Amino acid sequence: MLHVVFVSPQIPWNTGNIGRTCLGLGVRLHLIPPISFSLSAAAVRRAGLDYWWGVDVTIHESWATFRDEVLPGLGDAYFYTKHAPVTQVDVEYDDARGVVLLFGSEVDGFDSIAGEWEGVPDATPVAFPMVEGDRFRAFNLSTSASMAVWDAYRQITLRRRLRHG
Repeated sequence: MLHVVFVSPQIPWNTGNIGRTCLGLGVRLHLIPPISFSLSAAAVRRAGLDYWWGVDVTIHESWATFRDEVLPGLGDAYFYTKHAPVTQVDVEYDDARGVVLLFGSEVDGFDSIAGEWEGVPDATPVAFPMVEGDRFRAFNLSTSASMAVWDAYRQITLRRRLRHG
């Protein structure tokens, strides 16, 4: 199965956007607190997220709990950062064990859990290829997550077709 993890999401429409993408592709979404907006039924209604009820989403207690109790059973982990030696075009996803795509917050990336990567020794850091220099800092979080989800979904679907004829 394909999983998307948002660690400390801060902008509601990014989470709503990836939630919609996850719903459309049958991907499970994991949210790791702190979450700086409400996901109450009233807040979701006010935001116009009429599809949110169908999103397969789990809000975990903390990064440590997710890392220690949930992540080991989900599959191969990839965390997205602009400081990675591997780019998205080089990653080969295979869901034989499951695929987990991890994204940090919009404001400070993975800074909120810096130093807490113990227990995730095999996580692969991945960056998106982008223009060098001062003109461009980074892709939007939901755009990055959508690009990664689509690429993983495409590769996994093709591998399944090849395996099963």
